[in-house]
Amino acid sequence: MQVKTITVNKTAKNNDGIKIDVVVPQADTEVELLSYLLAGFIRDAHGAGRFKVDLPDQYQVTYQAEGSFLVTTESGVTTTKGSSPFYSPPKPVAVVAIQRFGKRFDLAYAAINQDAFKAQKEPAAENKDAAKAAKSAKK
Repeated sequence: MQVKTITVNKTAKNNDGIKIDVVVPQADTEVELLSYLLAGFIRDAHGAGRFKVDLPDQYQVTYQAEGSFLVTTESGVTTTKGSSPFYSPPKPVAVVAIQRFGKRFDLAYAAINQDAFKAQKEPAAENKDAAKAAKSAKK
């Protein structure tokens, strides 16, 4: 394993972003071991209130790149009750990384909210309808 410095949260106001040190596995065995250990650590952290992401009952942790792991639902497991009994593909829940602070390590994470993406698309359609209604009212 290796520790690399990556940059996150680059914005127009903050061109440099935030630099963090993360653990990057170098071999397949390390990837599998860290994925296995992270799954249990995330479950414990969630139970203790230190992982503030809604987790499904069953999830998996897979390695992506540059020290980031993806938490997804298990294949075929639905995230909501009363949903379709048919197969559902894995859905992303969060991105996690093992962050290093000197000799200490902690979990860096960000939730992936699929509902937020849907909510962003819906108001745009409503705004178009509101704009049309406003134009009609002015005539």
